[in-house]
Amino acid sequence: MASGEAPEQGLATDLARQVSSYLERVGGWLEDREPGDVLDEVSRFARRRPGAFLAIAAGLGLVAGRVARSLKDELLVRRHRRRRGVPGARRG
Repeated sequence: MASGEAPEQGLATDLARQVSSYLERVGGWLEDREPGDVLDEVSRFARRRPGAFLAIAAGLGLVAGRVARSLKDELLVRRHRRRRGVPGARRG
């Protein structure tokens, strides 16, 4: 710990950098291809590794569902606060 930071911070920072780098590569890969090419590549991956494809699809579905539910709940809370005239409730 010569750098003065906790090991968890170093690990979290390294992980964040790795994820950022990976997402940049994925973004570049997607920018270089047409939508049909991406669909063909995903189809080939699904045929080669159906278990991995289903696991990834299920994981993405769960994440999308959680995000949608969270957004809906937040919208309902804001509407409820506006109707009750709670101070500090933002409009829109």
